[in-house]
Amino acid sequence: MPSSSTDGLYLALKGQVSELYAVGDCVAPRGVHQAILDATPVARAI
Repeated sequence: MPSSSTDGLYLALKGQVSELYAVGDCVAPRGVHQAILDATPVARAI
């Protein structure tokens, strides 16, 4: 079964909250290692 991104929550919240970041599977199907790499700069920024 092919993987797909899951961005429904991101799209529902976009424009509704002051800060919103897309990382991991929200951006594209990927493994946990890539999701951590995506999230690290966001976590450091906030």
